[in-house]
Amino acid sequence: MISRARQILIRFRLALTTALVLPASLAASTQIPGAPQAGPIALIGATVHTVSGADLVGGTVVFDGGIITAVGLDAAIPAEARRIDVTGLHVYPGMIDAASVVGLSEIGSVRASNDFNETGDMTPEVRAEVAVNPDSEHLPVARANGVTAALSMPGGGLIAGMAALLRLDGWTTEDLVIDAPAALVVNWPNMHINRRADARPPAAEQIENRDARIRALHQILAGARAYRRARQVNPGATAQDLRNEALLPVLSGDVPVLVAVTDVRQVQAALDWADAEHVRLIIAGAGDIWRAGAELAARQVPVIYWNSYFLPRRADDPYDESYTVPLKLYEAGVLFCLAHTSDPGFIRYLPEEAGRAAAYGLPRDEALRAVTLNTARIFGVDDRLGSIDVGKQATLVVTDGDMLELTSHVQLEFIDGRQVDLSSHHTLLWDKYRTKYERLGLAGDGQ
Repeated sequence: MISRARQILIRFRLALTTALVLPASLAASTQIPGAPQAGPIALIGATVHTVSGADLVGGTVVFDGGIITAVGLDAAIPAEARRIDVTGLHVYPGMIDAASVVGLSEIGSVRASNDFNETGDMTPEVRAEVAVNPDSEHLPVARANGVTAALSMPGGGLIAGMAALLRLDGWTTEDLVIDAPAALVVNWPNMHINRRADARPPAAEQIENRDARIRALHQILAGARAYRRARQVNPGATAQDLRNEALLPVLSGDVPVLVAVTDVRQVQAALDWADAEHVRLIIAGAGDIWRAGAELAARQVPVIYWNSYFLPRRADDPYDESYTVPLKLYEAGVLFCLAHTSDPGFIRYLPEEAGRAAAYGLPRDEALRAVTLNTARIFGVDDRLGSIDVGKQATLVVTDGDMLELTSHVQLEFIDGRQVDLSSHHTLLWDKYRTKYERLGLAGDGQ
């Protein structure tokens, strides 16, 4: 008979083994990253959607060493180039998802596979890229629908940490990083106060809690400024502090602050805070943020609009208001881009977000920019990504139709000139069960 102590030891070992092995087994993609480009490649005959300029019907894109070297109707093609005939197809720049926890979360219901919420309310020193899993199954799923880069951002707390902009193909986290830190993530306090008589806690306590959290945002930057002055005056006498060090590029303006919001009052409060602190601001969220469009445009503050399935904020709002927000931001003159939701499993729906925005009035070329060039501009990488121009990285997607249409499929994809595998867990399951029904004689034409 096993002793009680022995039973406890066995259970502990089993739990430890599960905690260490299960996340790896769930999160390990078997795909091999694309090989470095071995020579020039020319995509010939497609409709080239440059995004930065006019579409080129029957155009050619040439790239070598991961860099676009020629674009045009009569682009010069090196004699040694690998020529790929894409006549009748479409070439787009890879799409960029502007807000996710890709690489930080694998299965939401498996706690050990989630690493995006840090303990503590103020953790600016947290860096998303050091925790990213380059073997996540979510990367190939997103790539298969034309998404080639994504912002991976920590969550939780008031100051969650530093987000990283990642390419979605590579062996290691270092391979994935395009820019890090890309933004400091702040979850703005709720400005809404419940004033019902039976509200718990009372409205006064809610107001004090809200105001205390906003004061804390001012205080932490004040502390970082004091730290910077002390280090400048006498570097040797001031011990290095990781939290304050992380905030220095925010104070200098090199790293923007991405403030997550859900309503216009939060936007207005965040604008006032950013003005007082002289920091670069990015507003990110859903809800009725469009109501601050004039203020955002006047201050040249960009917006990441995510989750157009958000319910209307007011009883008299139209049922489809959230679908029209991109159009309203565009008409207000706000630089904006789109994301779907933070859930990494749904990054693949990014083109659907752009397509829906176009269906609800946003000009189609602006909808395409909202998932390509605008995103690159907001994060300061538009010299490398977001459009098909000579000198930019050869991150390209070849489709059989309009990329914003649900019926279109990605045929080829290149990230920095490397041709990447378009299979995923989804396509493997499709092939498996198609084979099953073919063997049973029930597959018909195989579709």
